[in-house]
Amino acid sequence: MAATIFHWGLHPWAIYAVVALALAFFAYNSGLPLTIRSAFYPIFGDAVFGWVGHIIDTLAVFATLFGLATSLGIGAEQASAGLNYLFGLPATNVTKVVLIIAITAVARGSLRAGLAARGSRLAGIYRWVADRPGVFVQPAVFEAFGLTVIEAMISGLPTFATLYGGPLEIIEDGKSGFHIDPNHGDRAAERLADFWERCEEEPEYWQRISEGGIERVRSRYTWDLHAERLMTLSRVYGFWKFVTNLERQETRRYLEMFYSLQYRPRAATVGQDGA
Repeated sequence: MAATIFHWGLHPWAIYAVVALALAFFAYNSGLPLTIRSAFYPIFGDAVFGWVGHIIDTLAVFATLFGLATSLGIGAEQASAGLNYLFGLPATNVTKVVLIIAITAVARGSLRAGLAARGSRLAGIYRWVADRPGVFVQPAVFEAFGLTVIEAMISGLPTFATLYGGPLEIIEDGKSGFHIDPNHGDRAAERLADFWERCEEEPEYWQRISEGGIERVRSRYTWDLHAERLMTLSRVYGFWKFVTNLERQETRRYLEMFYSLQYRPRAATVGQDGA
């Protein structure tokens, strides 16, 4: 299971970004098809529209298939280990095959439903749990960012999430949610029990944590704020580039002056008067 870090570290995301940038550049800047073959156009030219391109796309499809198979296999391993730990279900190959079939069926149904339908249905589930009222528990060993945590918080669900990774920054412990240690399940369960006991003693406590989570997301993790930060960074980069160009121009002018006033006159005297 330790191998899953290779799906979430900096190195795999750098590889993903390189492929995405290549596809985006040739598709949107050069008007080429949104396929892997387009990234090889500078190398093979128009040959990418023939059998060379077919080979490239075929290899890309198989590489993607193998990557999905690896992720699915690791996920089945984790799920079977969790079911064995919680319910004593034997972690046999039969169990893993059944899990793979079930996960594939869910993914297929999700794809057929469409992106908009999936988002609407997921938001409805969050709201349905919040109306009961309930909580959202995310006990991952490590969470790179925590998108599901943000979705649950903005839906008004008091959230209990791992303290390893993004949720450590997203959640203000005890104010907009709670941190739990996935390595100590007994402590996490105790914290959940304490929360429900306090909700019974203080009926407004659930609502206070719910509103704290919503306010936290609205103040830090909205698309408007994200776009504003990106624009700020772009302006900073533009100013830095402008200043750098000014410095280069001044340096070039100084070198030209030095050449005209010092070097060229001296070069002209070479070989004269025994110099």
